[in-house]
Parts: sequence; C-alpha cells; structure tokens
Amino acid sequence: MPDRQQITKKQHYVPRFYLKQFADNNGKLSVLDIRNKKIGRKRAYSGVCYEKFFYGVKTGEQDDVSQAVEDYLQNIEDKAVNAIAYFCKQVKDNKYISNNIRYDISYLMSIMWIRTDYFRQQMNRMSEDMTKKLYGLNAGHKDIYIKKAKELAKKQNINLSDKEIKKMRKMIIDGKYSLTFNNAQHLHFFEDVEGFANLIYAKNWRVYIVTGKYRFITSDTPVIEWFPEKKSFYGVSFLERKHYFPITPEVLIEAVYPISGKNLRRKRLNDKEVLEYNFIRPEYSLNYCYSDEEEQFGKILEIVNVLNRQGRKERYQESF
Repeated sequence: MPDRQQITKKQHYVPRFYLKQFADNNGKLSVLDIRNKKIGRKRAYSGVCYEKFFYGVKTGEQDDVSQAVEDYLQNIEDKAVNAIAYFCKQVKDNKYISNNIRYDISYLMSIMWIRTDYFRQQMNRMSEDMTKKLYGLNAGHKDIYIKKAKELAKKQNINLSDKEIKKMRKMIIDGKYSLTFNNAQHLHFFEDVEGFANLIYAKNWRVYIVTGKYRFITSDTPVIEWFPEKKSFYGVSFLERKHYFPITPEVLIEAVYPISGKNLRRKRLNDKEVLEYNFIRPEYSLNYCYSDEEEQFGKILEIVNVLNRQGRKERYQESF
C-alpha cells in the first residue's frame, strides 16, 4: 500500500484542471440541477465531480487499484493542460493542426469519456440488462430451472419449498429485481483507451469557436454521446454516434461519422448557435451542468418550460 502522504481520497471523475476553466474569477461554478430543473447554489470547482476512492474496486474503499488509476490519470492531466492550450490557440488562429496533436486530443477525449460516473452507470445498466436476459432465458425452461434450483439449494444447505422456487422463477422472468456490481468492469475499460482514441481520431471533427457573449457549458459528463436512430438489429456503431466535447468554454469539438473531405473543419458560432449546442448537453449528462455564469441556464429552463406547455414529447424530457 502507498505511503499515507501519497494517498488520494477525493478522486475526481472530471479533472479539476478542466473544471477550473469553466469557473468564474473566484473559482466558483454556476450549477444547473438537471433532475430538479433548477439553478443550484454556486460550488467551488474542486468540490464537484468526485467521490471518496472512486477508482477503487469498491467505491469508497481504499486499495492499490484506486491509487494506481489516480496516478495514471494525473500523469495524463499534467500533459493535457499544454495540449489543450496549444490546440485551442491553433484553432482560433486558423493555423494548421497536426495529426499528432489531434491524436493527443483524441486520447484525452477517450479518457474524459471513460472515467466518468455516467459511463460507469451506463456500463452497469448494460451488465444488469444482459444478466437479467440470460437469467430469464434459463428460468424460461421450467423443469430444468426447478431441478437446478433444488440442486443449488441442497449444496448450500438451504431449504426451498416448491412455492418459493416458483416465486423466484416468476421474479426472474419478470425481471423485477436489481443487481449490483463492483467497479471491476468499469476499470477494465481503461485498458481500451487507446482503441477508443483511435476511433475518435478516425472521425471527422467539427470545431466550433464562440464569437459572442455566450460560452460553452460543460457538465459531470464532459464528453457526451448522441445516438442516431437505430437502423439495424445490431444497433449503432461507435463511429456513427456523435461525440461532443467542450474542450474549453470557447471551443467545442463535435466528432462525427468519417466521410471524405477534411478531417477537421472550423466554424465560428453566434450566441444563438452556442445556446443550441448547450441546450442538448443536459439530456446526455448525469446530474449537473456547469458554467462561469448562470444566464444561459435560465434560458435553457425557459425553453424547456415553453416546450412542456406546448405538450412536446421530446426525448430529452425524460431526463431534463
């Protein structure tokens, strides 16, 4: 176990150096509470998007794994500060963006996507759904299920009546139960960072630059993922999804399906266009959005209220 001085208890799933860019001059973030559809109290940028030993095998419990992941992420963050500054300067000055710097940003986007609580919860939901389906298929074979249930109960010295087995089988078939997982599956995804970075790098990038008073907002899910309509049994591939990353309040990257032509295009946006991109962020984030000022949050809530009064049944209304 590392020395006590080296132990990091507050482990951020959105790095502080990144959040600091979106804070005001006093280091405070304006907060949009997505679930409750209201503007919350301001928070210090260092006091959000973390949990105690978040990267442990079990959240909240200290272990060597959490410290190893924390050291790995800190090394990347130290390099990311300069990479972001250089990339954004080249973008704003309409200068050449090399493939090397684009890959560095792709790697950062991959890390920022994988490390979050949103990603962890998404993976756990997928695991739960898959496990329930497998259990449901097994329980669908009545005689086989009852026989196996009795054999397992006997090995564990548990007395189960036929009525109890029948009740368990119905519960499994209906899927009316919950499963919990440790963080092992999520942590394994760090091994695939390079693969995801290659996919993001392969996409076409649309890089947007603010020109007015409004700036891009971020959230507890910096890299959000938008799924187009499913067109096949196998779903939507990674390359077909859109990924949005406000790399700073002034610059946003939209990674889209790769087509012929330039792999990176720039566009300067007015306030209305910036607001439109900010409007979609709450739908694909977990709990909170952040900015250095709350004016845009008020406008976002105004639009949502208007759409609600009009009876619009948009997909985003389920979570925002």
